[in-house]
Amino acid sequence: MIADVLLDQRVASGIGNVYKSEVLWSLQTNPFDTIDTVADERLAQLYRRASRLLIANLTTTSRTTVPGGLAVYGRRGKPCRRCATPILKKDQGQFARITTWCPRCQPASS
Repeated sequence: MIADVLLDQRVASGIGNVYKSEVLWSLQTNPFDTIDTVADERLAQLYRRASRLLIANLTTTSRTTVPGGLAVYGRRGKPCRRCATPILKKDQGQFARITTWCPRCQPASS
């Protein structure tokens, strides 16, 4: 799944659960899509966005990805900042890492 690929430190280091969920939300990508359904350009966009967010947060004491804080991470059950749909949370992958997402803004690939 794309969320697992983003967490793979052999590919790019520094992307943890928070940034994984936030980056996927920002580019409206479903965390449960398999890597073969994600276009190469979208994958590149995800890593570029992660890089920008990580750099933007280097000198802060709290993570911020949208005005007011975080878009989805730690916000299970609260309204999506884009569409007001309740945010979902699920353990995902081999190590059961927390993933949060908006089911409306981040629909699964067809």
